[in-house]
Amino acid sequence: MVKRKIKTAMTHMAVKRRKVRPSGDPKSSEDHTLTSVLSLNDDCLQEIFMYLDSSDLLNTIKTNSRFKYACEQVFKRKYCGTQLVILSNLDKWSKMNLSMKSLKFSVNISNHFGHLISKLRIRFKLNKIDGLLDAIAANCDENLLELELEHVGAYVIKKSLLYVSGLQKMQSFLSNLSNQFPNLHRLKIHYRNVRNACPYSKAIIQSIPSVNSFEVTEEVAGKFFTEKALKKFVRLNRQIESLSIRVDEYELIDSERSWNISIGFIRCLDESLPMLKRLEINRVSIRYLPNVGFGLIKPDKYPIGFKNLKELKFYSFLEYHNADVGFMSFLSDSIEVLKLSTFDSNATRFNQSIAQFKNLKVLRLEYPMDDAATFLTSEQLARTVWTKYGVEQLILNNRNLTKICLLLHPSDYGSEALNNIFGGVTEYTDDDGVQWDVRRLLFGYSFQKKLIT
Repeated sequence: MVKRKIKTAMTHMAVKRRKVRPSGDPKSSEDHTLTSVLSLNDDCLQEIFMYLDSSDLLNTIKTNSRFKYACEQVFKRKYCGTQLVILSNLDKWSKMNLSMKSLKFSVNISNHFGHLISKLRIRFKLNKIDGLLDAIAANCDENLLELELEHVGAYVIKKSLLYVSGLQKMQSFLSNLSNQFPNLHRLKIHYRNVRNACPYSKAIIQSIPSVNSFEVTEEVAGKFFTEKALKKFVRLNRQIESLSIRVDEYELIDSERSWNISIGFIRCLDESLPMLKRLEINRVSIRYLPNVGFGLIKPDKYPIGFKNLKELKFYSFLEYHNADVGFMSFLSDSIEVLKLSTFDSNATRFNQSIAQFKNLKVLRLEYPMDDAATFLTSEQLARTVWTKYGVEQLILNNRNLTKICLLLHPSDYGSEALNNIFGGVTEYTDDDGVQWDVRRLLFGYSFQKKLIT
C-alpha cells in the first residue's frame, strides 16, 4: 500500500530522468526511466511523503533509515502545527486527527515522532495506559508546550490489576511533569469519568513553574478537584496567567457534587495569582449561595484586586431564575473583555455595575434560561439591556467599548425575541457620531464599532 502511494506521488511530481541519444542512433526516441526513490534528495522525499497519512508515515520511517529525516519533517508539517496530536489507549476512536486505531499505533507514533510533538492530547482510560505513558515520557521532552489529559468515562473494576497498574502509572507520570516537560506552558484536564471522584488528582498538586495556563473541565458528573485541592494548587503556582474552571452545565443538577464560588475562594485566587490575566469560571451553584453569591457581597467590605486581569468570563447556571446576581467590586479597572451569563439584566443597575471597568472593550452577555420566552414577553423587558435603549446606555456609559454581543437561549425563543427588537437594524450611530455595524448571530446580535480610518 505504501509503495503504491509513493509511486503514485512520484508520478504526480513527474520525477523522471531523460536519456538523450545521438540523432543517428536507431534508438534516438525518448527513453524515460523512473528514478529510484532512494536516490532522491530530502526535499523531493518530503514532497512525496506529504501524500501519506500518519499510518503510512509510520510504516515508511520503519522501512529505511534514509527516510527518517524526511518522514519527521513531514510529520512535523502535517501534525505539529496549530493542531493537537491525539494519542489514545481506547479500543476504538475513529475521529482523531491521526486516525488512531489502537494503543500499539499510538505507542509507535510516540516512539518515532514523540520528540517532535509540541501540542499533545492523551485520550485515555486507566486500564492499559502504562505502555502509552512510558512511550510519551521516554520520547516527548522539552519540545512539548501544551498537554491535555482527557479521561473518558467507562465502567471499570477498580480492584483489577490493570486498573491499579494504570492508576499508579498515571500518578507517577503526573508527579514528574515539571521535570519531564520543562517547557510545558499549558495544562488542561478534561475529566469525564462517570460519577467518580478522580483517584489521581492529588498528584497534580505540585509546583509546575513553566505552566502559565491551567484548565479543568468536568463532565458526566465526574469530579476532578475539590475547592480545597484547587486552592492548594494555585498557591503553589503563582505564575499562572490564565485559569479556567468549568463544569458541564447539565451536571449542576446533581446538588451533591456542585460547589460554590465563595468569597474565600475568590480571595484565594486574588491573593495567590498576582499575574492572572484571564479567569473563566462556571463551576457554581447559586442555589446554595443565598447570602454570599458572586456579586451579592458588599463591595466596601470585600474588595477584590485582580490588578492584572484582562478577561473575565463568569458563566453560571441558575436554579433560581429571578436571583439578583450582579458583580463583585474590583479594585482594578484593567478588564478589557467581560463575558457573563449571570448578571442583573436591569439596564440602569447593570450600567452602574460595569462602570468600574474603565477599559472595557468587549462585552458578551448570554441569558441561558429555559423560561426565556416568559421573561422576554414580560413588562420587565423594556427596562433590560436586551433593548435598543439598553444597548444605547451601554455604549454611552462605556466609551471604550468596541463590541457587544447579546445572546439568548433557547435559540428559538431568543432569536424571535431579539428579531422583534433589532430585526432590520444593520447600523447604529452613537452620540459621538461613531457608526456601529449590527449583525445577526446564531443566538442573538452583535454590535461592532467601525474603525475610523
